Amino acid sequence: MVSSSLEHKIAKMLMVGFDGYKLSENQYIVNAISEYGLGGVILYDLETDEYKLKNIRSPEQVKELTDDLKSISDTELFIGIDYEGGQVNRLKPVYGFPDTHSHKYLGDLNDINITFNQSAKMAHTLSELGININFAPVVDLNTNVVNPVIVKKERSFSEHPGVVTAHAREFIRAHTMLGINCVVKHFPGHGSSSADSHLEFVDITDTWSEKELEPYITLIREGHASCVMTAHVVNRNIDPEYPATLSSKFIHDVLRDKLRFDGLVFSDDLNMDAIKNHYELDTAIEKAITSGVDIILMSYSGISEDKLLERFIDIVKKLIDGGQISENRIDESYKRISKLYSIKLITG
Repeated sequence: MVSSSLEHKIAKMLMVGFDGYKLSENQYIVNAISEYGLGGVILYDLETDEYKLKNIRSPEQVKELTDDLKSISDTELFIGIDYEGGQVNRLKPVYGFPDTHSHKYLGDLNDINITFNQSAKMAHTLSELGININFAPVVDLNTNVVNPVIVKKERSFSEHPGVVTAHAREFIRAHTMLGINCVVKHFPGHGSSSADSHLEFVDITDTWSEKELEPYITLIREGHASCVMTAHVVNRNIDPEYPATLSSKFIHDVLRDKLRFDGLVFSDDLNMDAIKNHYELDTAIEKAITSGVDIILMSYSGISEDKLLERFIDIVKKLIDGGQISENRIDESYKRISKLYSIKLITG
């Protein structure tokens, strides 16, 4: 049985992907949850030349999988998914799930009642499946018409901060009513970029503007943003050395101090090329944690899958022993994670 040991606290800071439609198909994830107290899993429907992460085949199958995942955990388990609607939607109609609309579609209609109703249907789907984290809404602004990862995939509600905020608020409100935690993304803004951080290094120094923070400022002030995801983007005017996910200037100085955010910070996937092609894993983990990331997301790693959590714990413990990370910093994240676990969200 897991405890509040240092290893357990560190394990709570990791969220991973895995391959398998049934729990019995992946012994690694069973051990990671039952023996170490893994913080969370993210469900995928992905297969590339590098890896396979297939978890979704039908509503009944996903529900059985989430039930089984929760049954082997001694504590709360975050089960997350990318369910924005439109093109970024792991729960596809071909598997028996309802149709969804993109953020752009809803933003173009600009009727917050329609957005709320669409989001409520999505939240109901997640609730029925036992999924408690939605990596959405996207609050990036539609500022660069040739942006390949946000604009071209219709993931932005609008170029106007007020419109983005209004629709993101309804998206979050609908999810909160059914106990689903939304992760607002991609801080500090990915809409002005001309590249995709899944594939390459992204520099927004000459394109980013402070208006991209406006949705975060309002949603945080109103209490609608309990979780925020960082982007692997570089703005050398703010941090000349590190992308936002690895930057204390972005996470601590801007998000925590300036915007007064006290919720959970999720990293975007550290397996994305913008990070893994430029930083060793131990460096990326060190910089993410010291900068203020609470939960590190890793869909996959070059490490053999069954060693990922053990390697993560080992890296963090060595960083603590070496003085690069303090135990107090681990405790800060553990307290934030425990707080979100304990929140009883209003239903109905």
